[in-house]
Amino acid sequence: MSATTNGGASGRPRAGASPGDAPRALLAAALRYAPRTVPLLPRSKRPRSEEWPDWDATPDAVRAHWDSHPDDNVGVRVGHGLAVVDVDPRGGGDDNLSDLQHEHSELPATVTVLSGGADNGRHLYLRAPDELRTFTLAAGVQVRALAGTGRPQQCAAPPSVHPDTGREYRFAPARAPWETTVAALPEWMLAAAPNTAQGTVRAPEEWVRSLAGPIPEGERHLALIALAGHLLSRRVDPYVTLELVTAVNDARCRPPKPKAEVVDLVDWVCGREGADERELVEALERL
Repeated sequence: MSATTNGGASGRPRAGASPGDAPRALLAAALRYAPRTVPLLPRSKRPRSEEWPDWDATPDAVRAHWDSHPDDNVGVRVGHGLAVVDVDPRGGGDDNLSDLQHEHSELPATVTVLSGGADNGRHLYLRAPDELRTFTLAAGVQVRALAGTGRPQQCAAPPSVHPDTGREYRFAPARAPWETTVAALPEWMLAAAPNTAQGTVRAPEEWVRSLAGPIPEGERHLALIALAGHLLSRRVDPYVTLELVTAVNDARCRPPKPKAEVVDLVDWVCGREGADERELVEALERL
């Protein structure tokens, strides 16, 4: 998703457009997003090929692909400098992101996509450190970048057709790439990344320092999420992770979060980090 792309096309067929305009709009968007373009199956979020992370999205390759598959949806490769804040209202994402902004700072104006789904989800595109891994910021709010394996991820982009509703993905008003730039991921979001502080891996002594003193109310949520993700990414057992995060909450958070909130927090991070959620549920039932 280029921050400098200019142009007047919205990626949506105009009212009264002919049926052939939709494939042309998809091709135009695919060219606009190159070299981050990812071909998706028609009316789907799934890549057409399992080899998509290695696909060289040159303009010639993009034209050749959409000549052969004119109805394919179009995705954008994320990671390696580009992240997407994926806000899922069904999971409480709107409220939780609003609460986090109230605690820290408002997100800057940036390229924003409305998903076209029934839940009115949003994708906020932001510049990020090259090695940033995907992590959960709060229930319903995920920062998507590289997968845990280091491979890129992808998001469906305008004017792709949503698989459930048949509506198009579209840019939010005044938030298209030709209307605004891709802003930088805020420092408070970077600080919440499980193994990342300002884009670099936290050394053990940094973790010791960060947990040695009191954690004030406005920093509790992100500090505990970062700790849970750090432990789970190092294959610490979910039972142990829950006990350690609970202990830090009780000893360092001012005031401590309610136990139920800590349980929910670890549950979400456990699921997002690829741990066995069933193990965690069993642990929670014993509390």
